[in-house]
Amino acid sequence: KIGKRDSIASIFAVDESPEAEEIPQPKAYFSIVRYKRALSQDSFLGLIYTGREQEERYNRVFGSDGQIRLSQSSVLNLHAFGSFSRESDASPEAEGHVFGADYFYDTRKLEVSLAVQDISRDFQTDTGYITRTGLSRFSAAFVRKFYPRSKFLRRIAPAVYTSQLKDQPSGLYETENSLSLNFVAVRSTRLTLAYIYSTEVFLAQRFNTSGWIVQTGSQLTKFFTFSISLRNGKAIRYSEAPFQARGTRAASSVVFQPSEKINLTLNFTYSDLYRDSDSEKIYDYSIARTRLTYQ
Repeated sequence: KIGKRDSIASIFAVDESPEAEEIPQPKAYFSIVRYKRALSQDSFLGLIYTGREQEERYNRVFGSDGQIRLSQSSVLNLHAFGSFSRESDASPEAEGHVFGADYFYDTRKLEVSLAVQDISRDFQTDTGYITRTGLSRFSAAFVRKFYPRSKFLRRIAPAVYTSQLKDQPSGLYETENSLSLNFVAVRSTRLTLAYIYSTEVFLAQRFNTSGWIVQTGSQLTKFFTFSISLRNGKAIRYSEAPFQARGTRAASSVVFQPSEKINLTLNFTYSDLYRDSDSEKIYDYSIARTRLTYQ
């Protein structure tokens, strides 16, 4: 920490090849440097550098981020990064970027969030993980909260969400739009009912992924909690020759913790998939898992 407002943090690591590899690879050197300048309230501005060097191969990311407290109820987050990568001396340097801005407004009765994001196709970060590149997206969510005069029901919150995304490689657009009704009751009981109209671009094709969702959970006693989620609707058969499908996904979890030292968790997952055109079953499976922990 430098003074009252400034701080610097850094990490350096050397990554060696696994001993099982027949042809050992050169060592890779990772470095991360973070500078942060504290402003008023919880606002801040920061600079970040991450790098991975492995002989002639490298990946370097530079950028800045920040948070600006606009009011007691609203905050703005910003980030912008550029990446510079090369696979070998014979390959050209690839440049990429990512930019994002998020606005949040939260009061007892209303929540609003707005976000924009742009990630270029060639953006790369070897020190982190990014699920998808080559997209531009705008999203917005509005939640209205009601507090009924009830000893059981604590809050009712209808919500509207929309996300519009452009897939840069294909030039196609995908969308996600949902209406949901959320209930909060005693004993941390929660229930969500939602319908989603959505599409997804996969291998330069647009598929329908709409469906409905039910989620619930509760802490019935001091020692016993459970959660259940169910989704049914359109889906994608992810393969080299993808096609429109439909299916159901369900998951449940039960936790029994009679003391601080003992925890018994039971998980169950089910999923199936059918071809949408002729109802041919592609697969169905169930997974049950039990874990007992004593510490």
